[in-house]
Amino acid sequence: MSAALNAIPGRFGKANPRTWFATVRRDPITVGILFVAIATIAGMWIAVEAKITHTRATKISDVQRENANLARAFEEHTIRTLDYVNEIVLSIQKQYEAKGRRFDLQTFYKEARPNLAVVRNVVITDETGQIVLSTEPAPRLSLADREHIKVHTGVGNQEMFISKPVLGRVNKQFSIIATRRANKPDGSYAGVVGVAIEPGYFSTFYQEVDLGSKGIVTLVGTDGIVRARLARDSTLLGQNISQAKSFQRLTGTPAVAAVPAETYVSRSVVDNVERIYASRRVRGYPLLVFVGTATNESLTAVTADAHADRVAMSLATVVIGIFAIFLVAFNLRRRQAQAALHASEWQTHALLDGIPDRSWLKDAQGRYQAINRAEEQAHGIPAAQIIGKNALEFRPAHEARGVNEEDRAAMASSVPLRFERRSNLGDSWSEIIKAPIRTEQGEVVGMVGISRDITARKQAEAAHASLEAQLRESQKMQAIGTLAGGIAHDFNNALATILGNAELARQDAASDPSSVLESVEEIRKAGNRARDLVKQILSFSRRQPTERKPIGLGPMVLEAAHLLRATLPARLSLEVHCDDAPPVLADASQIEQVLINLVTNAMQAMHDGPGRISIRLDTVPLDAAITGTHLELQAMRARHPERTLRITVSDTGPGMDAATKERVFEPFFTTKPAGEGTGLGLSVVHGIVHGHEGAITVDSEPGKGTTFTVYLPVADVEVGASTQHVDPGTEADPPALVLDSGLRILYLDDDESLVFMVDRLLKRRGYRVAAYTRQDEALQALRADPTAFDLVLTDYNMPGMSGLDVAREVQAIRPELPVAVTSGFIDEELHAQAAGAGVRDLIFKADSVEVFCDAVQRLAQTVQQKTT
Repeated sequence: MSAALNAIPGRFGKANPRTWFATVRRDPITVGILFVAIATIAGMWIAVEAKITHTRATKISDVQRENANLARAFEEHTIRTLDYVNEIVLSIQKQYEAKGRRFDLQTFYKEARPNLAVVRNVVITDETGQIVLSTEPAPRLSLADREHIKVHTGVGNQEMFISKPVLGRVNKQFSIIATRRANKPDGSYAGVVGVAIEPGYFSTFYQEVDLGSKGIVTLVGTDGIVRARLARDSTLLGQNISQAKSFQRLTGTPAVAAVPAETYVSRSVVDNVERIYASRRVRGYPLLVFVGTATNESLTAVTADAHADRVAMSLATVVIGIFAIFLVAFNLRRRQAQAALHASEWQTHALLDGIPDRSWLKDAQGRYQAINRAEEQAHGIPAAQIIGKNALEFRPAHEARGVNEEDRAAMASSVPLRFERRSNLGDSWSEIIKAPIRTEQGEVVGMVGISRDITARKQAEAAHASLEAQLRESQKMQAIGTLAGGIAHDFNNALATILGNAELARQDAASDPSSVLESVEEIRKAGNRARDLVKQILSFSRRQPTERKPIGLGPMVLEAAHLLRATLPARLSLEVHCDDAPPVLADASQIEQVLINLVTNAMQAMHDGPGRISIRLDTVPLDAAITGTHLELQAMRARHPERTLRITVSDTGPGMDAATKERVFEPFFTTKPAGEGTGLGLSVVHGIVHGHEGAITVDSEPGKGTTFTVYLPVADVEVGASTQHVDPGTEADPPALVLDSGLRILYLDDDESLVFMVDRLLKRRGYRVAAYTRQDEALQALRADPTAFDLVLTDYNMPGMSGLDVAREVQAIRPELPVAVTSGFIDEELHAQAAGAGVRDLIFKADSVEVFCDAVQRLAQTVQQKTT
């Protein structure tokens, strides 16, 4: 600055800068101008820096919340994996304790068909640590020195033990060993059953999430040893992080406690990278999950925006400074106009050169008046060959015309304008800001411009879009989990029908061959149902690009409702109304996901009491009465003025207030308690509907329920038919039929095929059976003659009244009449509820026909003994 002032000719240029400042200081108007300019610039910079600080803190909080959601998902994945391994270990332990070395481990292992992506092999050692049985060829080695063997000796640990990563002595591969103690009949130590877990299985799950180049996901034992770790620069196992403060803080929490994720910013003891962490204690297991995102990568967009704000402030500072200088120059022109003019020109050059990004000044005709060094270097020619020229005089014609069009638009605008440009190779982006310079009378005398590199911001936006797609796939897996109950119910029904009819066919093969065809036909029907169900699951869960094609949504809505109805609690009902609807151009699995998410959201909203969910499929014209002021519907009407397909999902839940309704489609926004929702479901629905050129609306008031309405444009093509294939099967010779006494049984199940099969099966065993598929008909028959039956068998999971509700009604009609409930999934909660409902026994539906009939026979014998 001093050099610039010294170079100014005339009275001020030849004098010492102190003389110039003294002259300015003696002029009150000039001092006022400078004070206002400096105060304005300082205030604007303080506001911008405060905004940057707040945005950074908000972004860190958002990343912590996202990582906490991921940590919870990884915890659930780990629990499911270890529960699955625990079931395998328990099964093998029981077999080995019962049979000892006579246990055929190889055959048992093949029949169990374990998931080979999880389980590597099984090894059983005796009380000395010697390998006695193995699923893979292995020499008779002693493993007595291994930690997972030692922990079970002596008094012994009866729980499943999860080892550190262990290098196998035979296969030379690292495994995580899950072991349980095996006891002799007298309770003494008989050896150890161990299952080798593939550590890479955990990493495979983690690879679905992009946490950046420095992001990590780590599964750590409470001993501080890493069991699985995923990072782009490392997948090593066995690091010890027990000295990390975050690890020490988590290990003080009991393993059974259901605690939320802890979030913090810390530097890793493994690679010294600062990350934004979320960590959780794995419920029920001595393990911890850490999810970390590199702080600098997480804040890339924030840093880019901060840079943009600072550059904009720099531009504003330049503009304000230039304006102040022009005012000072104008004021001083009364004393020495020429000197003030030269001073302002040199000041402008000095300010422009102080800006790191490309900057320039132009007159009203678009001719360059001043440029900084960065602009000069960008053009690759001296500034003297640019000053005073229009872009058309030294830049390519097509490029110069675009520049001049931008200049005219900027000088005609009352506010600064922003323009984005992409390089000719397409690998970099720049943002150009242009603002007009006006006189006091409003006349445009020129413009100021600045150009900065925004490639990093564009890359961050692309990365965000990629992460959004991955989150959509993650939410699709959550929807699969929601359907698990319905899938299990239908699949168990199909399996029970197949197994039961297979048993009938085996019995008829020798005595009545003509009846075999009837059983085989039922087997074929049930097999087709099971095959179609698997096909539907695979189609929905497969990761693939969106494939929109003409489809009729009626059958899809009915099938999805069928699966969803089985997952609903008995206190909720699901109504479906499907009009004849034309096809739409859509991806079937994504529309199914929309329906699942909306019904699941409605179900979760009504967690406190009974309620009703309604699904309706119809077509409507998008007229003004429907679109109203809804901008998305108005835009859709402009694109597709013809009929529109409408899917409506309504519930009788508590509804939403206006503030909640405004944010309902925001990612990660949820009104559920911590740990009960990720806030992604409705956000994914919104994205899918928009991707199908549709629109979604929500109508809700507190106490009046909620209605989500999806509008999709109708396709102008027909839907093609699909074909089905049937695979034949064979059966072995049937065993001899064993008949029982004539017990009177009332049997109830909502599956017609299963009712038909069980009715025949029980009658062949000598029972007198009255079979029903509707609860009201069965209870009506019982009320008509309460003494007509000796035993009631009812399915648990049925629409409307559950099996437990039926049991309570039976107790009200005839308290001493025994009731047994069949189910494809029996857990401790069902046991407790069944006891409270007066249920005599629970029978596992998916067992073989013989096991099912034996259970009925045992219950019948108990009833007959009490009767006699």
